[in-house]
Amino acid sequence: MTELSAEELRARIAGLNAGPWTARGRFAAEKLREAGISVEGVAPLGPFDFTILDLPLHAVKLEKSLTHILRPHWEKEIKKRPEIKFRESLDSALTHLQLIELAIETGYLPIEQVPAEIKNRVINLLWANPVRSFVRDYDYVGVEFLAQRLGIQGTTARTPPPIISKGSVLFSAFLATLRRIERDKSINAWLAFLDDYVLRASEQNEFYEYLEEEKPDPSNRFHSLTIGARSFTVELADFFVLTTDETRGMFGLFYAYWFQKMFGYELTDKGYVRDNENWEGNDSWAYALNKYFQRLGQTAGEKARETDEATLILRSTNVLAQSWSAAIEYARLKQRNSEVGRAFRMQPTLRWTSVSRSESTRPAGNTKKKLTE
Repeated sequence: MTELSAEELRARIAGLNAGPWTARGRFAAEKLREAGISVEGVAPLGPFDFTILDLPLHAVKLEKSLTHILRPHWEKEIKKRPEIKFRESLDSALTHLQLIELAIETGYLPIEQVPAEIKNRVINLLWANPVRSFVRDYDYVGVEFLAQRLGIQGTTARTPPPIISKGSVLFSAFLATLRRIERDKSINAWLAFLDDYVLRASEQNEFYEYLEEEKPDPSNRFHSLTIGARSFTVELADFFVLTTDETRGMFGLFYAYWFQKMFGYELTDKGYVRDNENWEGNDSWAYALNKYFQRLGQTAGEKARETDEATLILRSTNVLAQSWSAAIEYARLKQRNSEVGRAFRMQPTLRWTSVSRSESTRPAGNTKKKLTE
């Protein structure tokens, strides 16, 4: 791989930092840095083991508090604003690490030129066991790839994917897409809704009924959610049509957490499988949204804008469904857990051809407790 000049390397690292994830992740990063974990003398690619850290007393106390703050929200709902603030900030900080890993995988950031500061950042974020559990619980697979690639032990053992040396141009397009998505308030509202940030326990079922039957929306929130879902779907599809068979799964895995929620899947010890607890049959949010937009198109007539919109949504959803299938396969091929031998199971290729199937049913009723703003 061609070595970057010092100027180009600085520019690319600055590009990785120039996104909302940097400012949003600062709060969690600074809180975790209070532990004072020493990274002196740690080489960029040299070994570092979390399991043998001798934590000072104040770090032990912080780790104990993080166990409660970072609990899985489906086990006990998250209501307190300080807890939500820390979790949201940590999400952004981890997104930044996943972005760095993807930059390495695509050759945008040569592994031989990764600065020590990046490894220090990983160590200062992941030193606490509750944070590493959060990484596993919320499918930050790329963060675990990055840790292994940098010689950091103590996270789930995953074999990092091989580096594609000619993927840097495509990564630049991905980075631009990610910046637009992260800055779009309607998309952020939609993703928060997918992540169970709801105004009331019944809101997701109510939104589903709105999509199915177009029931009244007095607050206009449901209309706003459809705008966010539409923007997210189309924006991502515009990028994924540029990918190849070699790169589609790699980039798709970055969005695996959101794809599984969109298409009605969950991550288990057997890999990504259909979430039959919360969705019946072939149903999912993506399916319900397509039905909504197609119904609007059919009502409006052949030449109406809504008809074009329905076609765009269907085409874009197909692109994302294929990208999600590629991500599942990519994860299955690259995943290795040395402790429990977890293997990913191949799923059939997804293809959206119609949204009028009579067997479609509404959500089975999400038994996971919701976060409440």
